[in-house]
Amino acid sequence: MDKLLTTTEFSHLTDKPIIDNRFKFKLSDEFIIRYESVRPKWGPLGEFVYLRTYSRWIYDDDGNRRKEKWFETIRRVVEGTFNVQKKWCLDHKVTWNNHKAQKSAKIMFDKMFNFKFLPSGRGLWMQGTDAVEIKGGAALQSCAFTTTDKIGEGDVSCFEFLMDMSMLGVGVGFDTEGKGTILIKEPRYIDDIVEVDDTREGWVAALSIIMKGFINGDSIPVFDFSKIRPLGAPIKTFGGEASGPEPLISMIDKIQERLIPCIGKLISTTNIVDVMNLIGKCVVSGNVRRSAELSLGYENDEEFINLKNFEMYPEECDWQTGWRWASNNTVKCTVGQDYTHLGERIAANGEPGEIWMENIRNYGRMIDAPDFADYQAVGTNPSKAA
Repeated sequence: MDKLLTTTEFSHLTDKPIIDNRFKFKLSDEFIIRYESVRPKWGPLGEFVYLRTYSRWIYDDDGNRRKEKWFETIRRVVEGTFNVQKKWCLDHKVTWNNHKAQKSAKIMFDKMFNFKFLPSGRGLWMQGTDAVEIKGGAALQSCAFTTTDKIGEGDVSCFEFLMDMSMLGVGVGFDTEGKGTILIKEPRYIDDIVEVDDTREGWVAALSIIMKGFINGDSIPVFDFSKIRPLGAPIKTFGGEASGPEPLISMIDKIQERLIPCIGKLISTTNIVDVMNLIGKCVVSGNVRRSAELSLGYENDEEFINLKNFEMYPEECDWQTGWRWASNNTVKCTVGQDYTHLGERIAANGEPGEIWMENIRNYGRMIDAPDFADYQAVGTNPSKAA
């Protein structure tokens, strides 16, 4: 058997630092030292939540680690924000005034330190980290949306996107528009070996290979997972601890188990949602990574409406061994329709939810007059229209 290139060679993702280390913005140490011994006014639960969720590990040269202190978190966020601004100025030949930037950054630091304002949770957790500076700003986003309407053209990027964004902690909405648009094909299994890189891109590339096998009939090689760090190993760039290769192996095996019996059939609602949910389950297994998915379907699609019918699908819906818990399933409704059938399913299972795309497209806030600002919206995600 021949050893092929690693999965990175299959990935379109690249690593480009936001800004050269020589030109990074830094708050003055003389300013920061004034806050080192000041205890923030946390309130009853603030410090607990901060240490649990937003304080990152700091590693020394010997591999020892400790949690960030509040002033260190704020420094990271402020410096990261001003680095983005500095890069924009340098890229666009706009004058960068470091004295002015220091003055503004100190005001921002003080207000954040004293809880006058704060960024989103994603901003507290990720801004100013190597993950943002090397991988880009996607990790700072809360939610995203992808459509499956290009599956019929052999495009599997919707699956890649959901896994890529989910591994960065971004909640992703997706639809079932691709159902019935292409026949599931029999992959060509080959004996060549592909090493799976121990990176987000490497895991996404492995998924891509599997999906291209079933959507386009491409080759599926033998995967070598030996490069993936073991369970419990620290993830220094993103944060948290490694899950080991087992969640990825399980996802790959389960996707094939679900799709092989469907070879020669049109891709279905169930196929699409199951693959997306299996991706979500894999991502959740990564410890600090959280997966939030929202699946959009139609009220006349009985297959979709019953995906979380526990009586019909006890294995798929089981909280521990199943995977369909990974998405909130939501029906695109029409204002004034008959909701009786949906109500019966909601009463039994709590889902599917209901959403009205015409309201998303027409209104900013329902209390205000229509502004049609989002008239191009085609979907939604776990928190907003996209």
